[in-house]
Amino acid sequence: MIEKELVPAFRSPRNTTLQRHFAFCIQELLRISGFTPETIAEDVSSRVAPTHTLKSRWEKFSKPCIEAIRPLLVTRYLIGKSEVQPVSYPLFQKVESFPHWLETWTRDLLEHKMNTSSKAFEIFGVCKCVITEHDLTVPLFILPHVILTILLGGPDQLESERRRSEILTEILAVLGSSSKPKSGNIELDEKNQRASQMIFTLIDYLSKWVRMRHQLVNKTRAANARKAGKLASVDELDADDQTRIIDEFLSKIPQDIMAIVSYECRSYERSLLHLERHVRLQLSLKNHAPLSGLYEFCQRVYARMNEADAMEGISSMISVPSLEQQVLEHESTGNWSSAQTGYELMIRDNPDRLDYQVGLINCLRNLGHFESMVTHVGGILQQHADWSGELESFRAEAAWRLSKWDLLEESLDFDVKPSFEKSLGRSLLALRHEQEEELYSELRLTRTSIAGPLTVSSLESYERAHAHVLKLHMLCEVEEWAKLWQFCEQANENDVLFHVEGVVKQWESRLSVASSSYHVVEPLLSLRRTLMDIGLAKSALLEWSGVASKLEEQRGLAWLQSARAARKSGYLSTSYSHFLNAASLKSPAVILERCKWLWRNGENHRAIVDLRGALDKLKGDKVEGGIIESQTQASLGSMGAPLDRMSDLVKSKLALARWLDETRTGHMQEILDIFKETLTEAHRCEKVAFQVGKYYLKLYENERQKFHNRKSSTTSQNQGYETVVALLGYVIRHFARALTYGSKYIYQTLPRMLTLWLRFGQDHGLGPDESANADGRDKQFTQAQSYIKKWVSGCPSYQFLTAFPQIVSRICHKNKNCSDMLETIMVKVLQVYPQQALWQMMSVAKSNNVLRVRRIENVFSKVKRDRSVAGYPLDTLIEEFKRLTQELLNVCNHNVPSRETVLSIKTEFRHLLRLTPTNVVIPLQSLLTVSLPSNSQATATHKPFPEEQPSIMSFHDEVEVMTSLQRPRKVTLTGSDGRDYSFLCKPKDDLRKDARLMEFNTMINKLLKKDSASRDRRLYLRTYSVVPLNEECGIIEWMNNTTGLRIILNKYYKAKGMAVSNVELKEIFLRIDKYEKSGKRAEYKRLFESVLERFPPVFHEWHLDMFPEPRAWFAARSAYTRTTAVISMVGYILGLGDRHGENILLDETNGDCVHVDFNCLFEKGRYFERPELVPFRLTQNVVDAFGITGIEGVFRKSCQVTMKVLRANKDSLMSVLETFTHDPLVEWSKGKHDKNGESENDQANRSMAVIQKKLDGLIQSITNQSSSWVPLSVEGQVQDLISQAMNKDFLARMYIGWAPWY
Repeated sequence: MIEKELVPAFRSPRNTTLQRHFAFCIQELLRISGFTPETIAEDVSSRVAPTHTLKSRWEKFSKPCIEAIRPLLVTRYLIGKSEVQPVSYPLFQKVESFPHWLETWTRDLLEHKMNTSSKAFEIFGVCKCVITEHDLTVPLFILPHVILTILLGGPDQLESERRRSEILTEILAVLGSSSKPKSGNIELDEKNQRASQMIFTLIDYLSKWVRMRHQLVNKTRAANARKAGKLASVDELDADDQTRIIDEFLSKIPQDIMAIVSYECRSYERSLLHLERHVRLQLSLKNHAPLSGLYEFCQRVYARMNEADAMEGISSMISVPSLEQQVLEHESTGNWSSAQTGYELMIRDNPDRLDYQVGLINCLRNLGHFESMVTHVGGILQQHADWSGELESFRAEAAWRLSKWDLLEESLDFDVKPSFEKSLGRSLLALRHEQEEELYSELRLTRTSIAGPLTVSSLESYERAHAHVLKLHMLCEVEEWAKLWQFCEQANENDVLFHVEGVVKQWESRLSVASSSYHVVEPLLSLRRTLMDIGLAKSALLEWSGVASKLEEQRGLAWLQSARAARKSGYLSTSYSHFLNAASLKSPAVILERCKWLWRNGENHRAIVDLRGALDKLKGDKVEGGIIESQTQASLGSMGAPLDRMSDLVKSKLALARWLDETRTGHMQEILDIFKETLTEAHRCEKVAFQVGKYYLKLYENERQKFHNRKSSTTSQNQGYETVVALLGYVIRHFARALTYGSKYIYQTLPRMLTLWLRFGQDHGLGPDESANADGRDKQFTQAQSYIKKWVSGCPSYQFLTAFPQIVSRICHKNKNCSDMLETIMVKVLQVYPQQALWQMMSVAKSNNVLRVRRIENVFSKVKRDRSVAGYPLDTLIEEFKRLTQELLNVCNHNVPSRETVLSIKTEFRHLLRLTPTNVVIPLQSLLTVSLPSNSQATATHKPFPEEQPSIMSFHDEVEVMTSLQRPRKVTLTGSDGRDYSFLCKPKDDLRKDARLMEFNTMINKLLKKDSASRDRRLYLRTYSVVPLNEECGIIEWMNNTTGLRIILNKYYKAKGMAVSNVELKEIFLRIDKYEKSGKRAEYKRLFESVLERFPPVFHEWHLDMFPEPRAWFAARSAYTRTTAVISMVGYILGLGDRHGENILLDETNGDCVHVDFNCLFEKGRYFERPELVPFRLTQNVVDAFGITGIEGVFRKSCQVTMKVLRANKDSLMSVLETFTHDPLVEWSKGKHDKNGESENDQANRSMAVIQKKLDGLIQSITNQSSSWVPLSVEGQVQDLISQAMNKDFLARMYIGWAPWY
């Protein structure tokens, strides 16, 4: 308070009297705190505890602050008492301005203190002299603290209740006034809005205090239990009298009024929070009459928030949407053509509605129909001249976008309220007329006008601030263009051309890191075209034909970029008009964009014919020598691309080859010829090599299937063998090339290439017998091996780490050429990244399989005399890893007495303690997960891991033993960075499943990030480090700030008195089991529904309690919904079961849903004594926390996007999972080992086959395992899975430990 609030005000007073008041306030607060000249000057040797504490507190002040307050330690300012004026509540309507209201209310609260002995009021009391409407610094800061103190009450209960009532009356008066429509009186509207924001701040403070109070009570109870040697109960929702008082007070504030006021103040997350609370209240009262209006209100809120998925969800809850509701949904989803039609219909019936007219103009604006926009605005203003203040900014924007300067000047002549569009128009006019002073003055004023809203919105989120950042971006480019032409006044044409190219290159680089959204890109591109027009006019005057030609080219490329962005966003009519404007650009890019537009529009045949014809013509022109494609290298939207980027000609050929393949309208040889041309024309291009390899892979898989079909027959067993192995060689060759050129497609190429190569080396059954075609097979394998060898020698070592588990799992490959190459790869990785490699190799080094251990030791022996990048011998590091791994295994396997909850490292694990400090890096996920370069230029110099990699320095003595079945142990260590890190040592659990799943999930996160729809929705899986130590033990990175779902729900049900004893639940489920076995489906379903009624959903309350601030609440709920959707889809694909409430954690810092314990994979739950019938957990509480839309909207759409990404990358995902077939789990003990130690396992193969079918979009009936698999679309597959997960018939038959009623 002193440093951040009082000292700044003291240094910049409005008058000397106020400065003396601030001096007195600081003086008294220093006195109350105990600061004196003696205490702060105390010598270190003579310190006692109190003065030492004061000295430490004093030193926490900043140096400028100390300079300001030190003199006040000895001053003796005095302030006379002021006369207290009695007030009556409510105050709000009786004062004219917000500052006067805030001063009056704060002063009155301080005058009527509840407890004279309260330290808080002693502090607040000295602040009364600086509470003034002329400086709101102090009242804004202390009002929430004062109100909290008063609400908590004093010894006089009646007086306390009276003061609480007065505060509530004042809050309701503010909300009541602010909930009314705006009056048009600027002063009154400003007063209402500022007062409402003050109330919001107050409510947020009280809600946050309640949360912190709960945490404090829980922490105190846990500490007391720990001192007593007991485990504190974690399933109780602690509350004391003080929290109950505040909760009761907050409950008296009407949620519907809060929602309305928040919406008017543009605090949309807050509005949604209170609106949903009000909806839930109406549902609990079974009052369904107002729900339709409330859902419509939700639509408006989501529309303002640009939450298209949520809008879709809330719209599904309105059975018969009105035309206005349909328009809102179209706007939210970007369907501007349909929204335009809706507005036209509404205007037909209500032509005098300004909001409808503005909505229609916005549709035209977003569709890029600026000519129509100008015409429409002009027509409206002829009938409603009084609307000019709202509409002239639209006309000004259309004018500068169309370079209609006369119209722009006419629009700017109107004296209407300022807007960014009009300010930008004035800047462009000044630039065109070379009025430098006016230009820079306008730019400065415009930036100043943006600064305020930018500051406010940036406090909420970057998304809210983005629109203002985009405006600053546009102003920056106007200024850069102006400076360029100022330079041109003294330069020749060649110099100008050089600088134009420099500015354009800078713009392209800047745009390459901006959002790809059409509504972000188009304003910038439109501005650039206008600036090019201004430059063309200047070039014409100076007769600079070269500059003019360059500007025309860039102008055309900007049109193409707009066309591409519009097409990708689904605005096909807008895209069409854009590429028509680019027709003057003589480049294959124009043809390609037009054909892509045809393809997107469903005219596939015409797109192929036109593109093929254009390429044939271009080829003929080249043969005749009549054309030189100087613009071939112009990039269509790939700004900032690396030097080896593809030309538009190559892009066109790749598109043609892909379309011919997809539509099956081209012969294989024609497609291959096109690919060969692209390989010649685009040397060292990763994408070309990848696409060619991908096509060869498709041919290989088709031919291989044909070959095996023939092989099973009695005739023509050798036919097609040469084709199969030749195609396999081509696949390996081109995938290896792609990996050499870059890492963009590494997850699509590397796992698949390794699988094909290793299968080729292993598969002696390609021919009909061992001797047939042996020479040909050896020759083809030797060729493939040479491609692999060249790739291994040329690519950076970090590439291997993306598939290192796959490489290590095949260490016992029976083909010596393959096993030797695998060893070479492991040696190469060990030499460069020993820490990351060793953590993944230790589980094999400690394996129960002797052959696997022997192979790993052979790798270690090859590198032991090398020195790693860290500068110390690798043999030392390897031995450190071995000893540390063995000691951690000892911790896992230590026999713990049943009642023991804490172990001591000093007592039980002395050898572990003696190992520290070590050079071993802490196995955090952030240190073990490789990052990839952003482009191919950075491939060689890329650093895949953080610079700082803390190592293990020491272990905490206390080891906490968990209460679960296997008694895992929580170990905490200290890193070389001084921070503490915790890990869970798990015994009797094959963590290779968990580790592989984390690798699988990491790969999925990369794929989700690459997909635009997924990236826009921020879809991801929460992952953490899992390190197997052998086949039976391992360590898991501890996730701080997480709580189990069961614990959370138990707390709320106990607090509400809804808990049901385990005995009673067991009795109910025994009856359900009895009814099921006797075929009485209706009875057991009715009984299960009776259980559900006793546990009404409560999980949404956790988000409200943990995230009381509305923006944090909405962000946390969105994160929870999306992470739940992603893990649900991934879990289904992998057959993940046993998703009971202890295996699902919630992150208390951001709301993420985190799943743990992946022991039940690959449909294992289907074979329990009571089989699991649901694909994932989607019980009533899980759905309850999604919000009032439930599964509709955000959850469903996130599921669909995730499933689409999984299905599109099925080959890569299957290649990663293939490690299970070669490094089988302990539970798959029936696997066979050949003499070389390579594993073959039928159970693993069957599991992989099921996963493959799921990724192919096939669904199997749950009730009939023998039924056929039915193919479904992504949407159909997701719908079927959701239906299964929520099926009460299936839920009723789940085992009781799964807690299906939760």
